[in-house]
Amino acid sequence: MAPPVDCSTSGEIAVPGTSEVPTPCWREPVRNQWRAWLSGWLGWMLDALDLSTFRFGRRAPLMIAIAWFAVAGAACVSHSANRLAVGPGRLTSPLLTETEISSLDPPTALDAIRRLRPHYLRTTRVNGEACDPRVYLDGLRLVGGIDALRDIPATTVHEIRRLDALDATTRYGTGHQGGAIVITTKRGH
Repeated sequence: MAPPVDCSTSGEIAVPGTSEVPTPCWREPVRNQWRAWLSGWLGWMLDALDLSTFRFGRRAPLMIAIAWFAVAGAACVSHSANRLAVGPGRLTSPLLTETEISSLDPPTALDAIRRLRPHYLRTTRVNGEACDPRVYLDGLRLVGGIDALRDIPATTVHEIRRLDALDATTRYGTGHQGGAIVITTKRGH
């Protein structure tokens, strides 16, 4: 049988007979947890009490509940949408622009992608097979895959765009299970 757990007044769990560091009994909820709780509670109140049914009928409480959940949901989504960072200050954007590339001054397009958008180089597995993204330069497919990016000087690049498998297949045809990296040079722009 497990020893009894004592939750002391300091808010920590102390297990008798052990030398483990005590852990807190409960942690303060974060802002999104409070929002979710408040949203659920107000929705329950609107549904359970339903006091305005006698005066306004059934539509008004329903419309108030729909409006409340729409506003509360939008507030939670807009708050969490700001956390798309892959690294410090790096967005998961499918576009890498000339100004971003020139700010680092990398020697090749591969170095620019590795520093700014490393997830572009991620290999996808389809049916157990590794599928690297195909590389296109000014609309022409490069032979050599990701290694071909070493031959492209970063100073000539206007933008680098990452296409997922669906977009790459739509634009360039079948065989793009790993997506595509599309590079537009200053000359091709």
